[in-house]
Amino acid sequence: MIQLRQQDSDVKFYRRIVEMVMRNEDIAKLKMKSQFDDAINDWVIPVFLLKNKEITLPSLSIKKQAQDMMDEEKQHR
Repeated sequence: MIQLRQQDSDVKFYRRIVEMVMRNEDIAKLKMKSQFDDAINDWVIPVFLLKNKEITLPSLSIKKQAQDMMDEEKQHR
């Protein structure tokens, strides 16, 4: 039970990261071009490039503003 909760938490974490870096349309397109391989029990994803995406972690005051913006965005989904 604890392992399932941890896996669910991890999946949600990774999903949030992907959603912050990629548009939903691009995620859907990539998923359509990918396939799940039962033999290896993993996804086979074609090579792709993310252009102009640099990760920087903001200062605390900017983090609060970013969190507020993300919360606002969530409400509009």
